[in-house]
Amino acid sequence: MSRRLAAPTIAESGFRNALLEAAEALFVGSAIRWRLAMHDDDVRRLEAYPLVARQLLLIAIEASANALKHSQARNIVYLFQWSDGVCQWSIRDDGVGFDLDTPAAGQGMGLSNMRSRAGILKNGNFLIDSRATGTSIVVTFALDTDIPP
Repeated sequence: MSRRLAAPTIAESGFRNALLEAAEALFVGSAIRWRLAMHDDDVRRLEAYPLVARQLLLIAIEASANALKHSQARNIVYLFQWSDGVCQWSIRDDGVGFDLDTPAAGQGMGLSNMRSRAGILKNGNFLIDSRATGTSIVVTFALDTDIPP
């Protein structure tokens, strides 16, 4: 069965549920455990920006697919933080990591797609940190602070 992972899904189900559905679909049959750390107030604020929420969802799906395919991870954590209009979206796994300095690192479309999606966001930055203890994808960006919790 194909799932539709786009802005309408977020509009219909909400960001949290869209992410949970995507993670469940990706990790079914795997040993990966995952969790989302995101305050309810932040979910409501983020949902006021459906195009931003869509980019974050797609980044999470791509990072999760990479972790499932390459990392041998047992755990993945999705973390969203919002403070004074600056947001941080992190996806961290505890897999084997990879060497960012090798020619093969980043040759696929996954990291490139995530970097492009982060660049769409206001003041968007994309950072990847990969070590023998896992990989972290961190996207920082700005959002207006006039959305109440």
